[in-house]
Amino acid sequence: IKSRVTIHWVREFIYARRAAFEDISRLRTPTGLFQGGEDRVTDASEAVRFFSLITAEKFQKIYPQCFHEVVNEINRLEVMEDMWSWLKPATC
Repeated sequence: IKSRVTIHWVREFIYARRAAFEDISRLRTPTGLFQGGEDRVTDASEAVRFFSLITAEKFQKIYPQCFHEVVNEINRLEVMEDMWSWLKPATC
């Protein structure tokens, strides 16, 4: 975990975010959003807004008491089971 970021990182992040929203109609890959409801690193509302614009197959689950790294939380087994359940049909 870094407490500081560089100007270069910020510039690239802003560019990537803008490009992602502009190109979202081209997204055809099934997409899963597994979001911590208490995430203080990313803006959950922006993730949900981005997810709502996806027209490809998608799955969303918000874990109300989880933070940013949902697979490193106390309920990580639940999160990983949810991820596996979502991925399993695509791999079989």
